[in-house]
Formats: sequence, C-alpha cells, structure tokens
Amino acid sequence: MVEALGRRFLVHPADVTDSAQVNAMVARAIAEMGRIDILINNAGISGRDPKLNIQTGHTAGPRLADQTLEHWNWVMEINSTGVFLGTKAAVPAMQRAGGGSIINISSINGIVGVAGLTSYVASKFAVRGMTRSVALELGRFHIRVNSIHPGFIDTPMLRGASAELSKSLQTLLWRADDENGDEL
Repeated sequence: MVEALGRRFLVHPADVTDSAQVNAMVARAIAEMGRIDILINNAGISGRDPKLNIQTGHTAGPRLADQTLEHWNWVMEINSTGVFLGTKAAVPAMQRAGGGSIINISSINGIVGVAGLTSYVASKFAVRGMTRSVALELGRFHIRVNSIHPGFIDTPMLRGASAELSKSLQTLLWRADDENGDEL
C-alpha cells in the first residue's frame, strides 16, 4: 500500500533494548532513505511468563507477589526503554530534516490499570508519559510525537486469559459505556 502511493519505507528488525542495534537501525534508514520522516516504536511484550503461568494458573502475568525484579526489568526494557532508545536515536535526523513524526504504540492499559499486569501496565503508562513529555520538548523542532492506545483485540492470547483477568477486562469495557452502564 505504501509503495502503491509512491512512498518508500524500511523495516529493520532489532533488539530495542540494545542501543547499538537501535543506532544501527537509524543509520541504515538514513543511508538507504536519506532521512527519517516517521518513526513507529512498536516493539512490545505482555510480560506473560508461561512457566509461572503453569505453576500458578495465572495467564495474565505474574501477580505482584510473584513478580521478580528481573521480570519487571524485562518488560520495562522492551516496552519503555525501547521507545526511549528509538526516539533518542531518530530525533537528531528528524531535527536535521526540519521535522518528523514519532508514533509510539502503547495500550489501553497505558490509560487504565488491569489486575495481574503490573509491569505491563506500568510500562505502557511510561510510554504515554514519555510521549507527552517528548512532544512538548520536540514540538519547536516540528517533530510531532503521539501515542496510540489500542484496546483489546480478539487474539489467542486474550482468549486464554484467566477468569480473573476476563472479569477485569469486562469491568474495563463497562467503564467505556455510558454512566448508566448501557452499552454505547
């Protein structure tokens, strides 16, 4: 579709927690495209730990009491630090080009919390806050920074959610209804 419009794009797989790989991605984009107009920070994980899920019966992620600092850091590094590194690497090129657009993919959980997803929710709130802060900082350089907060999508991951998480999701979806609880 992009090519049909006469535009070019570049997809470059990288470990978003590794600044050298992120910097190489940006360097490749500049080398092949001449500039960076748009950056989409889209890497992310839910933080579900299959081994722990089997042990505890939880399918959302480790509960706060079961969560280790290692797990917390794993989710935060991919979901939040990855956005930071991608943005930091691309901004100088966008400034030289006279502007650009950064789109950070967050989650509805970057707006509302859900039980059993502490590290994921915190990481997505961080993306939302970072987006707002960076937008204010970079606006004077004609660089727009926005975040997208997708809701729940019918996927095998969501279908496998525990009863407790499903109830939390139903509550969250009810909050999206009008104040009388009537569906919109």
